[in-house]
Amino acid sequence: MEESTSRLITQISDEFGCSAILHRRFPQIVHPGLLQGEVHPTFVTYLAILGHELGYYAVAELPISNRSKQIFHDKTGINKREPDSVWLRAEGFKPVLFAEYEGIEDERGFESKLRSLIEAFNDAEQKPACLLLAWWRKQGQLQAMEFARAQKIYTKGFAHPSTGILVPPPPVPLLIWEACFRSVRERWTFTHFTHTSTWNKH
Repeated sequence: MEESTSRLITQISDEFGCSAILHRRFPQIVHPGLLQGEVHPTFVTYLAILGHELGYYAVAELPISNRSKQIFHDKTGINKREPDSVWLRAEGFKPVLFAEYEGIEDERGFESKLRSLIEAFNDAEQKPACLLLAWWRKQGQLQAMEFARAQKIYTKGFAHPSTGILVPPPPVPLLIWEACFRSVRERWTFTHFTHTSTWNKH
């Protein structure tokens, strides 16, 4: 792993470990808390701000598809690739991170978001050095078997459901962090991030 990638992972881990920037820029996540519909846009905005504060050029929902060479399509033949947050180096604008933040209802939602992130990596002309999947769930936890199945998808790749083409595994680290909340009078109050796992292609 390159030194710059290790530094990026350390920067993300340090912030998610204490959430200092999150609390400073978004105090409302603790009081009065967020309505359910506010959680996703708030954290997508946070990812962009975090990227800027860490010294990157960060953009929300930046289209990254190399459309002239795109091979992974949905049934309509159109598949927009716009990760929730794309971090680029300030000089040269080379991507260093594709990030997704998603509320997960069940294991299918987790796998679906993971597949989208893998497809985005493969479809991008310039590949990032790292991927991030941050997630939250209103109730319950994903089970070990569900994570094992998702990890196999990330490390081995998968057949695209529409085309049957093998979508290869990204040869870069995937950071997985869970954003934990508690429900208070129909609002969701952020408590902390939990490092779920870091996966690498085998």
